[in-house]
Amino acid sequence: MAMISREFIKWILPEFDWIENPELREACVSTWMETAKKAHHTEASLLKVLFADTGLENCPVTLIEHTRLVTKTAVELAKQFNAAYAPQVKADMDLVTAGALLHDVGKAYESFAEDPDGALADETAYVRHPFLGAAIARDCGCPWQVSYIINNHSFEGDDSRSFPEMFLVRRADTMHFEYLFYGYERRRIFKNG
Repeated sequence: MAMISREFIKWILPEFDWIENPELREACVSTWMETAKKAHHTEASLLKVLFADTGLENCPVTLIEHTRLVTKTAVELAKQFNAAYAPQVKADMDLVTAGALLHDVGKAYESFAEDPDGALADETAYVRHPFLGAAIARDCGCPWQVSYIINNHSFEGDDSRSFPEMFLVRRADTMHFEYLFYGYERRRIFKNG
């Protein structure tokens, strides 16, 4: 199986270019590449991973589409909040962008393409995507703040300490999930009378 290239990852997630720090940008791209490699993804299979396999029956939104929407939303929120509250509180735009681009990278691992020896199914049955993604991100050189955002962006982070960048990514992710969830739920209710 051919390894997914850096160029392909940057093509499907062009928001990586928004990260000004070159080391952080490369660590984030490497995180996606390593996750795809561990899950035996091809370019085609990575593009087919759905962002939600629970709660959103027949939702066609892919992981890549969701990741891009969350990133755009978190970055726009950060711009608005920074304009309103800086210099007292100012989110680091690179951390917001990196955290948003990687928040669900572990879902690509959970949705493995091949599992020849059954090891991926065993691991992903017990370890959820935030922990999988955070561990891979740290191994690829991402700073603790990005790993912390990934690790705590879902319900696992309900009682964790927060900081502006984590707050923005978490809210952007929740907004997108709940918008779709309530939209699909409404359709289901009205369809079933």
